[in-house]
Amino acid sequence: MATIAILSDIHGNLPALQAVLADVSASGADRIVFGGDIVGYGASPAECLSLVREAGGDCVKGNHEELVTRLAENGEPSLPDGWEKNPVRAGAVHALRSLSEEAIGWIRQLPMEIPLPGRAVLTHAALYRPGEWPYIRDALTASASLGELRTRDLDVCFAGHVHRLAIYGETRYDDGEPGYQLDRQAEQVGDDCFHLAEDAVWAVTVGSVGQSRETGADRKDVRATWVLWNAEQRTVEFRRTEYENHVAADQILAAGLPEHSAKRLLGAEGRAG
Repeated sequence: MATIAILSDIHGNLPALQAVLADVSASGADRIVFGGDIVGYGASPAECLSLVREAGGDCVKGNHEELVTRLAENGEPSLPDGWEKNPVRAGAVHALRSLSEEAIGWIRQLPMEIPLPGRAVLTHAALYRPGEWPYIRDALTASASLGELRTRDLDVCFAGHVHRLAIYGETRYDDGEPGYQLDRQAEQVGDDCFHLAEDAVWAVTVGSVGQSRETGADRKDVRATWVLWNAEQRTVEFRRTEYENHVAADQILAAGLPEHSAKRLLGAEGRAG
């Protein structure tokens, strides 16, 4: 299996997931894996979960899955007052009410990471302190994950959670004692395609299918984002997929979820996660 499509942070956005799955099929990818947060924010958690499982179901647990399983154990009365207006909590309750007990059991058993070809690993958040969900936002916050790769003798960490596409690297060098140099840049080998050299360790954030935070030249880029990993050629291709974001936003409002979750799909500012 040379080429793997990595999709993360679907967040209950069915129109986005359907469009991306069509693009994945056209791309010729040999396998699909999922970086967590299938649920949360969006109107269609059960439908998205069903499609993920139909596609193979290789998925890591995200913080929104963790929240849903905690709610399933503790019940909605454990939520603070005003949760209905909080996009994270309201999305989790909507997911809990939408998913069957069998589906909740499925997300409960999801692993925190999946090994991938090319000495790589997929996680939802940073590759350290599992269950605390650290972000990889920049070279500084990527450094701990890069250090974990070195400790585990791996080359590449793929992660979601920040809803943006990015690559961070550290160069391996040996000047008497092994060491590493921060801020290694990946070689661009095509439009949005990058080669990850073997003399470095790399952290790649894979964007978001359902709640992208990309910024275009003059506006927010609201397209769904994901990546293709070619383990043999060691290339990462950033992919962007058009979808009916207005339909997905209308579905959020129709489900009685916070307006802010709908606005995010239309380019409004919002935190990752």
